[in-house]
Amino acid sequence: MPKHTTNTTNLTTESEQFDRSLSLPNEINFIQTATQNFYFFDLGKLERLHNINFNSNYYIIAECNRTTVGYRQLDDKTQIIDVPVMGNDNSSDDVQNYCSNGQTPSFYIYDNKNSIKYDLTGVIIDAFLGTNTIYNVNF
Repeated sequence: MPKHTTNTTNLTTESEQFDRSLSLPNEINFIQTATQNFYFFDLGKLERLHNINFNSNYYIIAECNRTTVGYRQLDDKTQIIDVPVMGNDNSSDDVQNYCSNGQTPSFYIYDNKNSIKYDLTGVIIDAFLGTNTIYNVNF
């Protein structure tokens, strides 16, 4: 199964310029699976909580078992953003460390330009359950 890549072509307008010259490190890639959940974050609250002004250099990264299982590129225009989290659908050995039912994924903010990882603090994350479940992340 191909590795997931973020296609920002449809997400930009003429006034928005994403820096596509910055690629994520290889360890921040994941394989899309049939078992997915989506976690919604209020970026305004995250910015205030962590004193960061988001732009296209920032990502929210999801992990299970110390394995990247999803991410979403941020920008300075969006208020609410969803982060896909892949689950173990037993489709290949590559997804065996992905989230299983009842596991709680961890999230962090990644500054791709400066290679800085910020742990999310003050965030309540619900456990991964089922397929195509939607969660609002609370602060």
